[in-house]
Amino acid sequence: MKTRHIVLASLGVLTLLGGVASAQYGSPYGQSGYGQGGYNQPNPPPPNYQVQQPPPYYAPPPQPYYQQPPPPDSYYGHPETYKPSRDGLTVGFSLGLGAVSFSDGGSRSDGYGGVAGGFFIGAYLSPQIALLFDGEATSFRVGNYQDDAFFTQAIGTVAVKVHLGDKVWVKGGLGFAQLSYEDNFGSAESEPGGAVMVGAGIELWQRRKMSVDVSFNGAVGSYDTGNRDRATVTNGAVLVGFNWF
Repeated sequence: MKTRHIVLASLGVLTLLGGVASAQYGSPYGQSGYGQGGYNQPNPPPPNYQVQQPPPYYAPPPQPYYQQPPPPDSYYGHPETYKPSRDGLTVGFSLGLGAVSFSDGGSRSDGYGGVAGGFFIGAYLSPQIALLFDGEATSFRVGNYQDDAFFTQAIGTVAVKVHLGDKVWVKGGLGFAQLSYEDNFGSAESEPGGAVMVGAGIELWQRRKMSVDVSFNGAVGSYDTGNRDRATVTNGAVLVGFNWF
């Protein structure tokens, strides 16, 4: 009886020791598909195992920025700048057609057509204002072809020319006038008289230091005749002018 109890007790102890060993060292049948030592357990790393870091992330290199090159120059080069640059000395002349009439204070003669011309020299005080000596003359014929008589009124003034914009200008001046006469028998000149002149024009063709304009000028010369009333000669002219500045 005692011997059987001892044998059973020994078998129980062996069975218990086998379960503990199985729990510690895994299944006696080897590793399962779920890890060594039981379910959901990771396999132990091999000896000298180094944790592998993920490869670094390299962003794609930025694309180079290509600035669009400027367009090539024209075959004919850059156009010239035609805006006038007015400064310093200025000079010019003009030619055209004029008309003249006489008055003695009581009556006025008919108008006589003729040719006209002008000349000026001066300096620009600013790009818009010039101080000039302005000379103009209008020559006309009186009579018929058998008895030609030519009159010429010459006017010289100190004038101021003002540019109101890029192309339009006005001018005015005070000075002297002289009337001359010539026919088949000789010539004569009047005593100098006073004069007033006004004008306006528009530049039709411009370059940096030159322009061509069309202008209308009017002038009155006043002469002492020894009478109470002074004689006046009025002339107007349409001129094409060439100006340098």
